[in-house]
Amino acid sequence: MGRRKQEGNSLRSIYNVDESKRVCLVKNLDGTFGFLEWVFFEGEGGYWGPTRIGAGSRCASLEEALREAKGRVSWLADELSTPAFYQLGWTTLPGLRGLSVSEFRAELTAAPDNDHGVAVEFASEFERDAFLKEAEAEFAARRFTNTADAFDTVKAWAWDRTR
Repeated sequence: MGRRKQEGNSLRSIYNVDESKRVCLVKNLDGTFGFLEWVFFEGEGGYWGPTRIGAGSRCASLEEALREAKGRVSWLADELSTPAFYQLGWTTLPGLRGLSVSEFRAELTAAPDNDHGVAVEFASEFERDAFLKEAEAEFAARRFTNTADAFDTVKAWAWDRTR
């Protein structure tokens, strides 16, 4: 793919399924939030160009900017309403008080594997990111005696939060 790119002032970029369009949510200099739709052009080595949809938008919150974008960008609402499966991963490290788990991540997957890992479903990137932040907070101070205990505890916690 290779088309994904985070703009410098963008808080979040949301892509359509073939990554030919995206919406970037931004925080404006005046503290308001806005969005801008971009399209990918194949010519000249490929580049992203902005459309006029969302230019100059000013909203009180990021959530309000996303709602406005979903109302004005034809493909965005469908893209965000399609749940996606993510394979969870994390880092397990030894410490003086036991094993710790951190650096939670979620990789988009077409083949969820709950036999050898933890796969969960999220309706949006916002939901996924909020879950990962919550996992970091939940397990920051917890310690485990072995990797099986850590894995089983994280798996049970993740399923409890997503089902």
